[in-house]
Amino acid sequence: MLDPSRAGGIFRYDAKNLNAGETIWVDNDNQCHQVYDAPAVDAHYYAGVTYDFYKSKFGRLSYDNADSKIESIVHQSAGYNNAFWSVGAKKIYYGDGNGVKIRPLSGALDMVAHEFTHGVSSNEAGLIYENESRAISESLSDIFGTLAEFSFKPATVNWLIGEDVYKPATAGDPDHMDHKYLGTEDNGGVHWNSGILNKAAYLISEGGTHRGLTVAGIGKDKMGKIMYKVMTEYLYSNSDFMNFALSSKDAAKVLYGNNSPKYLAVRDAFVAVGILPKPLAVSLYKIKYALDLLYHP
Repeated sequence: MLDPSRAGGIFRYDAKNLNAGETIWVDNDNQCHQVYDAPAVDAHYYAGVTYDFYKSKFGRLSYDNADSKIESIVHQSAGYNNAFWSVGAKKIYYGDGNGVKIRPLSGALDMVAHEFTHGVSSNEAGLIYENESRAISESLSDIFGTLAEFSFKPATVNWLIGEDVYKPATAGDPDHMDHKYLGTEDNGGVHWNSGILNKAAYLISEGGTHRGLTVAGIGKDKMGKIMYKVMTEYLYSNSDFMNFALSSKDAAKVLYGNNSPKYLAVRDAFVAVGILPKPLAVSLYKIKYALDLLYHP
């Protein structure tokens, strides 16, 4: 299964539910109408959609902006409830799920775009796989996975991620620093704490009131441009949430002007999720600092 019309080619491979390498996808009758074919067809088609999304919205050519080939492997292992971007192989691997709560993970556009975005953020920032740095990577993948889905079928999607292939019993990732997971599971809660940044991105785009603070939304396109600039120009390997928030403010200022409505939306959103202090608190701190210098030089 090969599409030579995009990048250096879009390739699909079959791992055959084994852990012994993979082979290029070949269908015996060239129809791809069997149940076993579906994950490969989904992964192949959605990779093309994701490539087109990044190209049309940001002028980006493939995950590395050098139009490198896009390779994905389906039927990874047996009953595997995950998908991942391999930094070393520069490929995306998709499990079939357990057939109960989780179906083949390539069956959702936002999941395919999520994993592809790990390739983008890895290439640009190399965020390390733990704690807040990796939570930033997970959030960026959620953000651009969702934006890709909205771009593809705006009338029928929502802000959930992976809902086409995963039906959790309960929802509940944290949406404020007061609820940040502080343990060691999941490499420091990288998939849970990303919810805090996801909430900020949602508020920047759609607006709303959170924890008593109202944010005036600026829309998906402008939010996406800000986040893309942050991902490709501001982050580094061990960036944390504060770096992310301040970088987002800087990106908004560069793109739309200091104290513009877009800048204020970004600032207010990160205040609302508890990463940045309230503007009044910052002003009072600056006054106190000035007085301390005046009377205690």
